[in-house]
Amino acid sequence: MDERVLRELIADARSAREAAQIDFTAAADRLAMLRDEENALLAVLNRRLAEQGKPSEVREGMITSGWTTLPRSGAVRQALIEVFDRSCKPVSPAQIETYLSERNRIESRDEISTTLSYLRGSGLAERVGRGEWIPVDQTPQPAEPPPGSAWLTATSRGRE
Repeated sequence: MDERVLRELIADARSAREAAQIDFTAAADRLAMLRDEENALLAVLNRRLAEQGKPSEVREGMITSGWTTLPRSGAVRQALIEVFDRSCKPVSPAQIETYLSERNRIESRDEISTTLSYLRGSGLAERVGRGEWIPVDQTPQPAEPPPGSAWLTATSRGRE
């Protein structure tokens, strides 16, 4: 084969790959939309069944705990908390992606990383290393030790 024929074949292969990528992206978007629609309808059914005191419908492999209805920041924060509580170790975006995926919530690592940065700016998450995150406890902490507490800081020891 001469160079011109090879270049034409490469161009044809590239065009076919790009068309396939467009088809793949469209199919993935359609799949996500159908999954969300199914989950939303199942959530409505479960609410109605709960109002009637009947057991909820759970499709095999599906956890209907509301993960699909949470905003992304809420889902990522809750996943961060739950994975951290289980492992007692900093959590990576990949771990959060897996955790959410197991709950039929599909978020890309880029979306998760962006959301973690947003949570950091909101004071809800802390980056403790490259790709390592921990939740920030939002429980109000006392400014000073409670009265009668045996806990003393170095500065309070000097005052007594």
